[in-house]
Amino acid sequence: MQKELDIRSIVLTGLMTALVYISTVMFLIPIPTGFIHLGDFTIFVSVLLLGTKRAVFASGIGMFLVNILSGAFHWAPFTLVIKGSMALISGYIIDKKGSSYKTCFIAFVSASIFMVIGYFFAGIFVASFFMENVEDIEASLIFAMAGIFPNIIQVSAAVFIAMPMVKVIQKLKRLKD
Repeated sequence: MQKELDIRSIVLTGLMTALVYISTVMFLIPIPTGFIHLGDFTIFVSVLLLGTKRAVFASGIGMFLVNILSGAFHWAPFTLVIKGSMALISGYIIDKKGSSYKTCFIAFVSASIFMVIGYFFAGIFVASFFMENVEDIEASLIFAMAGIFPNIIQVSAAVFIAMPMVKVIQKLKRLKD
């Protein structure tokens, strides 16, 4: 029985990794600092469905693959850490405080704030080392600041989409038990 559960966990984690990737690439809006997508809501859903550890893997790897396969190699290591950390932060809060609707909202917003800050600093680094037309730290800061508002829109949409899923997943878990 234990072996079946392990195989089931691996398969579900792989499926969620694919869903993170697919939900991201299905709706991409290019912006100067990268792109806006709807994939972040699947990070939050993965935490609820898989638990923290497996959600960190699915989220980080799923989004990492988006960068690699879209040619945005310079963003990939940052994305791996930032998106995996979004799952870690939201999962940690939910693990410690429970999975109430309010707690999930706080967890998702906390992870979203981390993402905006994380990509701001990543943007400074990427602009400084990988952008040909960026010559000084001031230009790197301007580039990074240009990503703040689109990132806020992106994670706000993710929280807005994920919150109704909280109730659905909670009902499904109650039915399962």
